Amino acid sequence: MNAIVVAAEAAAGEIRASAEREAQLIRAAADPVGAIGGIHALRDTIARQRETLAGLAAETTRVERSAAILRAQVCALEAEMQQALIVVDALAERES
Repeated sequence: MNAIVVAAEAAAGEIRASAEREAQLIRAAADPVGAIGGIHALRDTIARQRETLAGLAAETTRVERSAAILRAQVCALEAEMQQALIVVDALAERES
């Protein structure tokens, strides 16, 4: 019977400690200074994310321009290869 009382008291102590932690969390959330600080932190986070997105947009534009230049170079090389193939075919016909 004594063990049951000891276990019940231990459980009650854990419940009290848990309730105190919850109460502290509720008080902190209700604290206007803490809430304002949280809002400022959120605004700072959003500002950093906007800066990051702007940087990504600029980088995307740069990559797209580079891709366009590379596509143009590939097209020019393809045209040169086609001309070279025509010349090689003409030379092959002369030797035949």
